[in-house]
Amino acid sequence: MGLTACSQGGSTSARRSARIWTQSRVTVVVLARDGMLLTTAVVIILVAGYRRFPPSIYGKITTAVQIILVFVVVTQAALPAEGLDSVQTVLRYTVAFFTCFSGLHYSVTVARRLSGS
Repeated sequence: MGLTACSQGGSTSARRSARIWTQSRVTVVVLARDGMLLTTAVVIILVAGYRRFPPSIYGKITTAVQIILVFVVVTQAALPAEGLDSVQTVLRYTVAFFTCFSGLHYSVTVARRLSGS
C-alpha cells in the first residue's frame, strides 16, 4: 500500500511539474509577443511618427482565448475537477498558437504598411 501511494504521488507530482512547465512556457510566449508589439510601436512612433494600426481579428481571438484560459485556471484552483485539466492543456496550446500566429501576422501587416507608405 505504501508503494502504491508513493507511485501515485510521484505521478501526480510529475503531472503538476509538467503543468507548471507548460504554463511557464505559455507565459513567456505571451509576454514576448506583447513586448515585441510594444517595442515595434515605440520604434514606429519614434521613426515615422504616429501610425494607425488597428488590432487584427487574430489579436482579438488571442485576447479572448487568454481570458478564457485565466478563467479556467482560476476555476480549477477554486473548484478542482479532473475534467478541467484537459481543458487547461488544450487552452494553453491554443493560447500559444494564437499568440505566435497573431504576432507573426502583426509583423507581416506592419512590414507591408510601412513599405507601402
